[in-house]
Amino acid sequence: MSSRPQNKNEYREELAESFAHILEEKGLNWKKEWRGAGGGAPFNGVTKANYKGCGIKVV
Repeated sequence: MSSRPQNKNEYREELAESFAHILEEKGLNWKKEWRGAGGGAPFNGVTKANYKGCGIKVV
């Protein structure tokens, strides 16, 4: 980042490039922390209640 970005898109582009550079440099040691293989219903993390109806589409 050599100069201050002029607009929002420029800022986003520079931020994305910065993240990509760090990931390439340091590597990505990422681990899936949630359970399920994508087949489970989404649920509220606090109450553990499954989302129903159109709430699923919002999540």
